[in-house]
Amino acid sequence: MEQYCTDCGAPVEEDGSCPKCEMTQQVAASSEPEQSSQAKTYLNQGKQVSKNYWHHVVNTVKFPTQQAETSSGVGFVNGIITILLFCLFIPLSIFVFLKGTVGGFMGASISFSNVVIQPFFYLLLLMAVCVGVLFGVVKPGHSELSIQSVVARFGSWMIAPTVLVVLAFVCSILTMYTLVSYLALLGIAGIFISATLTIYSYRTPSSKLDPLYAALIFHIAFFIVFRILSEELMINNMLNPFGL
Repeated sequence: MEQYCTDCGAPVEEDGSCPKCEMTQQVAASSEPEQSSQAKTYLNQGKQVSKNYWHHVVNTVKFPTQQAETSSGVGFVNGIITILLFCLFIPLSIFVFLKGTVGGFMGASISFSNVVIQPFFYLLLLMAVCVGVLFGVVKPGHSELSIQSVVARFGSWMIAPTVLVVLAFVCSILTMYTLVSYLALLGIAGIFISATLTIYSYRTPSSKLDPLYAALIFHIAFFIVFRILSEELMINNMLNPFGL
C-alpha cells in the first residue's frame, strides 16, 4: 500500500523518507548561507559609505572651498546624504522645540507626522527643485556637466548649513531654545549661500550665462517654489502640529 508524507502529501520512498521534503530542506539550508552572505555584504557596504561620508565631512570642514570645487560625480552619494540630513534635522529640531515649549507648558500633544514626516518630504521636494534649477543655470557652456556633479558640489557646500541644523537639534534637546532659532535660521540661509557658491564655482570663459544672472534666476525660482509649498503644504502642517 502506497504511503504519503504527512507534511506535504507526496508519496514517500520505501525507507519512509519524503524526497520532496528533503529537497525543500536542502534548498532552505543552502539558501541560509547565501542570505547571510548578502546581509554581511550590505552591512560592509553601509559601513564603507558611512566611513567615506565621515571623511568627506571632516575634509570639507577643514578645506570647504577646495573640497567643494573638486567634488564631481564621485561625491554624488555624499551630496545626497547631506541633503537628506539637512531636510531631516530641521523638522526634528522644530518638533523637539515645540514638544519642550508648547507641549511642556500646555500639555498639548504634538503631531510627529505633521511636524516632521510631511515637512521632511516637502523640504526634499524643495531641495530637488534647487538642484534642478542649479543644473539648468550652470549647464549652458558646460556640455559634459551632469546632475550628479551638481549634487556633489552643492552637497559639499551644504555641509556647513547641515552642521548648523544638527547643532540646532542638539540645542533643542538641551532646552537651549534661544540658540535653536538662530542656528536653524542660519542653516536655512546657508541654502542660498551654498547655491550661490555652487554657481560661481562653475564660472568659466565658456559659460553662456553670467553667474550674477544665474544666481538671480535661482533665488527667484526658489522663492516661488518655497511660497507655494509654505502656503499650501509645509507651513500649514508645521504651524498646526496638534493635528486639528
